[in-house]
Amino acid sequence: MFAFPQIAAGVGNKVMRVTSSTGAISYVDTIKTQSYTPTLTNTTNIAASTAYTTYYTVVGDMVHVWGAVDIDATTALVTVAEMGMSVPVASGLGNIYDLAGTASFEDNTSVQIKADGGNSRAMWRFTPQTDTNNKYSFHFTYKITAP
Repeated sequence: MFAFPQIAAGVGNKVMRVTSSTGAISYVDTIKTQSYTPTLTNTTNIAASTAYTTYYTVVGDMVHVWGAVDIDATTALVTVAEMGMSVPVASGLGNIYDLAGTASFEDNTSVQIKADGGNSRAMWRFTPQTDTNNKYSFHFTYKITAP
């Protein structure tokens, strides 16, 4: 049985994609990494936050985002913190599982990042370990769908 590769050699500025199950061939834009500065919305238990240049790659209809932000929690260890983050490519994000990722800080704070469908953005949710200003590294992925 012949097995089709997932990604074949590029043609011009496109990449050929072969679907394994059907053998169908389609072309998608080449992979490019771009940057944006996200808009942060302090929702719960966050006194201040700062966004930096953030990077993202679009492959077909998937977007992968990564970078760092500073977050200054109002209180530590007691109250869950929530913060919204704009996404670089508009998407419907109708369900919380339409976007998924994580963030962390060196004090062992772990962040769940999921879709905020009502606002078409990423929602950060975590329990801060300190109430000082900390730099969190993050990444998340989502699929572009019609808004």
